[in-house]
Amino acid sequence: MLPGTGLAGHVSPEVSWMRAVVLHSLVVLVLALSLTGCASPESLDGAVAVEPSVVTAFREAITARDKELADLRAEAAWLRSLVTFQRGESKDSVAITMDDLETSPALLAIGIAKEKGAPLTLFPTGDAIIANPEWFLEAIAAGFEIGNHTSTHEVLDHLSLAEAEEQIAGWNAIARDKLGYQARFFRPPAKGGWADGKGLPHLRAAVARQGLVTVLWDVGTVWALFADGGPHVKGPEPSPQDVADYVVSMTRAGSIICLHEAIDTPALPLIIDGLRAKGFRLVTLSELLGCPPGP
Repeated sequence: MLPGTGLAGHVSPEVSWMRAVVLHSLVVLVLALSLTGCASPESLDGAVAVEPSVVTAFREAITARDKELADLRAEAAWLRSLVTFQRGESKDSVAITMDDLETSPALLAIGIAKEKGAPLTLFPTGDAIIANPEWFLEAIAAGFEIGNHTSTHEVLDHLSLAEAEEQIAGWNAIARDKLGYQARFFRPPAKGGWADGKGLPHLRAAVARQGLVTVLWDVGTVWALFADGGPHVKGPEPSPQDVADYVVSMTRAGSIICLHEAIDTPALPLIIDGLRAKGFRLVTLSELLGCPPGP
């Protein structure tokens, strides 16, 4: 669910957090007064003399918690205000994303991007994480971002709300268990349920209930270059240079580029170099979309 919405049957995480902050702060005050000998918990119902250092420490703690709460509210507002991204609004940055990552070229792609200092946003399936968690731990350590791509690459448009949420929540559980990671973005396999760019209402609800935001793309290679029935704009068997030329020619400031490790990895170094030659900065989705600090 989106933080702060208070959907039926759920307690808003923001409200719960606020309650916890208040309770914790009261406990801190009681303990501080008791430990300094200024007062006992029983004397709090009357006036007490408090050491200035205790007052200062308490005020600093409250200020810090107020900032945390403000940050949480900002993130909640950001999430509530958005449904689906297809591109950003940057004047000079683009994000390269890569989906699936179930085959060995994924590790090669991560290595290429690391060597070139080009952060990727990866959307592995849950199955990919289970099979090779070390690949994604390496990516996270390199400053890459990881997004939710469902547990088993299930195309969601034929699933119920409960079934879709099981796929999305299942991925979250796998990422927590194997990577100690909480994603902020979701990408539907094969754009299933998001063919119109907006998303079916029950699928948007499933994503929101998991605290995620859906991210699509405005530059992709599968349909244009490789898919059966696609336009094959570079011919039936595009070379790595063909793939790179297509991606670079289609990319604009703010673009979100969608690649797949099985078909696009040979072109990745050429894509990175070509984008930089056009003056683009390569950033993660969070940076491109101006998100609050990461989870």
